[in-house]
Amino acid sequence: MRAALPEVDIVTAVDADGINAGLHDGATSWATPSALSNGLTLACQGGLADWLTSE
Repeated sequence: MRAALPEVDIVTAVDADGINAGLHDGATSWATPSALSNGLTLACQGGLADWLTSE
């Protein structure tokens, strides 16, 4: 995985289901593609508004 923007941080981890990743722009946006045990991948995304409205 690679990001075209230098401000995007990528963190990866391996678990029993496969490889998972977390991407963050250092300010307001994030995304997490995660491997599932059934062979599919779950992708979630969000931003600053998610943090402000989740309380």
